[in-house]
Amino acid sequence: FEKLSALIATAEGVEFINVGDGALQIPVSAQTALEEAIETASALSEENTEEELNAAMEALQTAVDAYYSAELNAPSEGVRLKITNTTSGFDYAGNPVTYVYNDDNADDGYYSLSWSLESSDDYAQSFVFTSTGVKNQYYIGFVDEDGTERFVCTQAGAGYADGSSVSTRTDRLRVTTDSEKALAFDVSVSYETEGLWTLYNTEAEGYVGSNGDSGFYTSDLYAELSLDVAAKKEVTLSLTDKSEYYGTLILPYPSELPSGLTAYCLYSLGDTYDGVTTLLYTEASVLEANTPYVVYANEEPEEGLSYVFSDYGLAVQDQYVDDYMTGTLVSMTAVEGTFVLQNQESNGLAFYIVEDVKPTVGANRAYVNEISSTTGLNIRACLLGGEENGQTGVESAVAVGELVKVYSLGGVLLREDVDESEALSGLPRGIYIIGGNKVAVK
Repeated sequence: FEKLSALIATAEGVEFINVGDGALQIPVSAQTALEEAIETASALSEENTEEELNAAMEALQTAVDAYYSAELNAPSEGVRLKITNTTSGFDYAGNPVTYVYNDDNADDGYYSLSWSLESSDDYAQSFVFTSTGVKNQYYIGFVDEDGTERFVCTQAGAGYADGSSVSTRTDRLRVTTDSEKALAFDVSVSYETEGLWTLYNTEAEGYVGSNGDSGFYTSDLYAELSLDVAAKKEVTLSLTDKSEYYGTLILPYPSELPSGLTAYCLYSLGDTYDGVTTLLYTEASVLEANTPYVVYANEEPEEGLSYVFSDYGLAVQDQYVDDYMTGTLVSMTAVEGTFVLQNQESNGLAFYIVEDVKPTVGANRAYVNEISSTTGLNIRACLLGGEENGQTGVESAVAVGELVKVYSLGGVLLREDVDESEALSGLPRGIYIIGGNKVAVK
């Protein structure tokens, strides 16, 4: 009976840490089974037979062993996880693994795996864990912005080069599109520290962490990890009559265009008159990841329109720049000399230069880059132009040959001494004054 009592005390000392219904936690059923075995054994006394006591000891030891070797909860379908380094003293402690595309990294699968970036739902930090069929063993992969599934592998396992030879390094972690070359990781959870896991490289037979730099590497150093459910990044775009149903947008993931929403990429500048230029754009068929757009709602209800986007982030920085625009995934103060979309009396809806007063550019919005230094022009505002060759439509006939002036509805002179047949070329949707008459560009 003393042996049973000692075993009961040991079992009662088990701290039920990392138990729950979450991904890769110890299942609640394992805790319940152990508690029931403790309760059954505790009901015995010295009056029970030796056979009964031995049976109870065996059942209790089996329950203890089963708890410590339980199969962890498999992630639910569609759930992705962040792999975060939590090792005390590590320079990048608190940062998840980020997969970073590098066009010069073709020999190692184009992507590098790094601890260098802080956690963000915008960033490429969500991983798919797929069971190998062996208990608590998983392949780890991700889906890139083209929808291609990629897998973490070893440099040797993928057949990549190490210098002039085929690599034999199973400690170096790389990326492949070949599922047959994916590395199997053993996943273990701590029974002593809440929120602590380890990943074990089954090819190199070592834990995964870091050698001290930002690289995701097979090393017993800095190998304390957390595996948390990754969240999708939700972005809401609201367009109202105040902005004439125009706006700007950048998403950290690709997306189909919602019905009723048109997206444009700026590709050039049109004519410039008195510090006002025109932006020309082409229509986009889809929204690509990390790309700035001008957007327009084709429907115009009085209450405005809202579009909601949601997916896993694929960014590796907060701002993305193309030839004419910068998109920002985080709210920021506008940079002097750039142009922010506003509706002002002088030219109506346009991108206006940022000077002394610096407006805020909201998260997942975009602005026009500084262009005066590259053009040599003192540009104050950028009007929304049109697709390819200018406006999409003109309402009202215009004569040929007569030189006219073009004014905004606010009375600002936009163009002077232009042929009336070309007076509206390149101007954005709106109402203009030519020769005392209102003329619409649709």
